[in-house]
Amino acid sequence: MISEEFKKELGDLIATDDIYKINEKISKIEFSDKRLFLEMIKFILNTLTEIKFEDDEIVDIWRNLKKHYWLMMEKLGRDPGLTLAVFDYFININFKVKSPILISRETLASLKDSAYKDELTLAYNKNMFYNILNREVSRCRRYSSPFSILLFDFDNFKDINDTYGHLIGDSVLKEFCRILNANLRPCDYIIRFGGDEFAVILPETKKEGGKDVADRILKFFDSYPIHVQDNISIYLGVSGGLGVFHPDTPLIEQLLAKIDDALYEAKKAGKKQVIPVAEKDEKFLEIPDDVKIGVAVISEEELPGWKENTLASSGIIFKNENLYSVNKIVKLTIRIPNNELEITAYGKIQKLKSLEGGKFELGVKFIHINADEYQILKHYILETIKKIERTPIEGANVLP
Repeated sequence: MISEEFKKELGDLIATDDIYKINEKISKIEFSDKRLFLEMIKFILNTLTEIKFEDDEIVDIWRNLKKHYWLMMEKLGRDPGLTLAVFDYFININFKVKSPILISRETLASLKDSAYKDELTLAYNKNMFYNILNREVSRCRRYSSPFSILLFDFDNFKDINDTYGHLIGDSVLKEFCRILNANLRPCDYIIRFGGDEFAVILPETKKEGGKDVADRILKFFDSYPIHVQDNISIYLGVSGGLGVFHPDTPLIEQLLAKIDDALYEAKKAGKKQVIPVAEKDEKFLEIPDDVKIGVAVISEEELPGWKENTLASSGIIFKNENLYSVNKIVKLTIRIPNNELEITAYGKIQKLKSLEGGKFELGVKFIHINADEYQILKHYILETIKKIERTPIEGANVLP
């Protein structure tokens, strides 16, 4: 499958209407990766025609289309452009288009915007949120550049709607986005989930930078009212959660859940504040209760040496009935349901939290875990999240 980043690159090339640039791009792939070559041609033609093509016909269609393009250029004495050549080919030569409809590029761009933008505020919508996350996760893994995620929720939006009506409420939402834009960089993203729930994605931004942005936004709304009409000014209360995706963050899905929990804690703690997710929670994999983990305290001398594939930059958080001391070295025996594999890992306890019912939450940073076995564990947890939330993020769970 073509990545979202690659689709954007191809989309930008298609927008040039230059068959030479497009052909140069895909010709480099033809002999090195046949499957990707086919997917690229499919994407290009689907974008221009919305016709679905079969693998066994796509290469011949592309070659015939290029011949038709050059024939048109010879007959017209000018470059017809890719779009016109495709249009003419499928109407008069290939006959796949029976009832063509012409629309302008501006209209097409508007239609695409409507699929990804919130109509009221012009912020990106929830669908685009996951596309952006995919792109930023890939960039973070590749270039080791963390990015921050802020989730915002209004503290008094229901009161505003009840007091002034929904039209004023809509004006508040639009003004909120305008003010956000004024306080963010051009490369940052504002997303509206619906109602008064918003997300901000800050590329290449560590926690200190994310906290600075959050503090600046909260200070503005705490200091200045929103002017929605000549005689109506409203002070807006805003709470938030902040998290950072690191190159060794295991799953973006779990990080989003923790940021949402931090937002909830900000509401409970008195509102008008942003609470950050602890760094250990950002980098540690949270283990479901159905995964059984045995814990044995060992000495440093009992740690074996390893030569096999190893991964030790992350950790796990799990529930346990026994109390252990922080900084103890432990051997973990991990069993996944319906899987005969027994995963052995070694780590150091870095987090301890008392829970209800006499249980404890342990955070263990790995000293060693086999990388392949860690991927199996991650895959099981990701599938569990998908079943619970039904909001998978394709590609975001893959380690480099």
